[in-house]
Amino acid sequence: MTMPHIDKGVPIPNRFPFDKMEIGDSFVITTKRQTASVAARRYGDKHGMRFITRQMPDGTIRCWRTK
Repeated sequence: MTMPHIDKGVPIPNRFPFDKMEIGDSFVITTKRQTASVAARRYGDKHGMRFITRQMPDGTIRCWRTK
């Protein structure tokens, strides 16, 4: 059995664009709302930001950066 090659320094891609958002920016959530809400909370707590999610009248769900 051969061992797989180990790569170093390959960054993990972001699932959500929290790092690129400014206050007032938003994006449509294409995953489960709870998944995005938990990810936003964790990212915000770590980086001093706040996010909020809301269901829109057309049924889509959006996430906003509020702080």
